[in-house]
Amino acid sequence: MAILAPTRATGSHFYKYSSPDHLERLENIALKHSLYFPTLGELNDPADAKPRLAPLPPEKLAAHVYDNLIKSNPGLSLADRRHKAVEITCDAHLRPYRLLRELARKLYAHMNRTHRVYCLSKHYDNLVMWAKYAGNHSGYCLEFANEGPFFTCAFDVAYVDELPFMDITDPEDRGPYIFFKHSRWSGEEEVRVGGLNLDGNPMVSFDSHCLRRIILGPRMSAENEKTIREWADRREPKLDVVKAYFDDFDLKMKLPLSSPYRRIKIITPHSPTP
Repeated sequence: MAILAPTRATGSHFYKYSSPDHLERLENIALKHSLYFPTLGELNDPADAKPRLAPLPPEKLAAHVYDNLIKSNPGLSLADRRHKAVEITCDAHLRPYRLLRELARKLYAHMNRTHRVYCLSKHYDNLVMWAKYAGNHSGYCLEFANEGPFFTCAFDVAYVDELPFMDITDPEDRGPYIFFKHSRWSGEEEVRVGGLNLDGNPMVSFDSHCLRRIILGPRMSAENEKTIREWADRREPKLDVVKAYFDDFDLKMKLPLSSPYRRIKIITPHSPTP
């Protein structure tokens, strides 16, 4: 199988949408400069970052399953080994997809437990993201600058109509699949940070200067807004907090003073030239 090569994310800023239910994580982010990396099993899409297992010749499939069996059960007697070898060979010829399905189940369970990834988006004004991930516009959106060593592991998610295959018998064919996702999710415009050796620790430190501001949803409660602004005031370096609004004319999410209509000075024929 060809080795998959993700594309480095080149945008100037990335955005993380969150619901108001996760304010405790925001406190860690703002004051301790620490991000929580969820496991694949915690993501919304159960197919996320999972390869499909490529069909294999029966002999190759049987050999792989048998080798795994012996590694997991080194104490098997010679008679039991011979019995299992015959059973596996028959299954590989007559019921290969049963073996592949079992291999896939174990692989995906392992990936769901051990693989972690931090998911961001390319724009702050994605209405789908505000609705789905930011508590129906009542949450917040973090703006990160694409700077520093943390984002050297940031890659664009490649949206594909068919998820890639993996030859499970080839130790060189191991992805990285976390940067590939089905095209039905393409509206998220996702960037991911992954490939880090976390050693089971879900918390990852980042350069505090990378976090530039917190964008509040237009439906955020006054209580949550007060809490977030207090954290931002206590932070070093200081953190900007702005509240987004929905522009009823352009039908877009915007930030204060971002509309060109607010910056245009109307000049009448009798007005002095500025």
